[in-house]
Amino acid sequence: MIAIQANIIDADGKQLLHFTTILDAYQEPEIETRAQSETVKEPVNESFWENSSALASAKALQTVLSPILADLKIGFTKSKIRLRYSDEIYFSLSQRRGDKAAFFTWLANPDVPAVVELLDTKSIQHKTDPYGSEKWETIQFDVDENFIQGNSELFQRIGKLVDQSWQNYWKNN
Repeated sequence: MIAIQANIIDADGKQLLHFTTILDAYQEPEIETRAQSETVKEPVNESFWENSSALASAKALQTVLSPILADLKIGFTKSKIRLRYSDEIYFSLSQRRGDKAAFFTWLANPDVPAVVELLDTKSIQHKTDPYGSEKWETIQFDVDENFIQGNSELFQRIGKLVDQSWQNYWKNN
């Protein structure tokens, strides 16, 4: 998606048209790297995801988050790798083209701006979408193993905010 802003500028008695790119984002569609069945949520084992950037990213994420979410468990389906904490899916990864994986997490609406600010500060392109109800949003961006390891503090801060969202949810429901 490209968004362009146009301004008219007066210079030397002439009007000039000035264009500024304010958004230039390309979101690569998810691809199906494996045969998809009607039961994409069907559990599979780790070998199904062998040699994928999604698996390498999930393991890096588990390691980076272990100081905060020590009991984060990896589970596998045909379409996604899920990282669960206290039986809730905190994070999910799916394979992208090349060496990238799509990273997903969910937060209660009041917690979303804090994560968006963290991502914006690092100029990380991301997407937010309503999830399920009007009270939660999905945050998505592309990652790989090296990106996660190189931004461990960022992912630990996101992990704390995701956990905070879930703790508040369970406290209030």
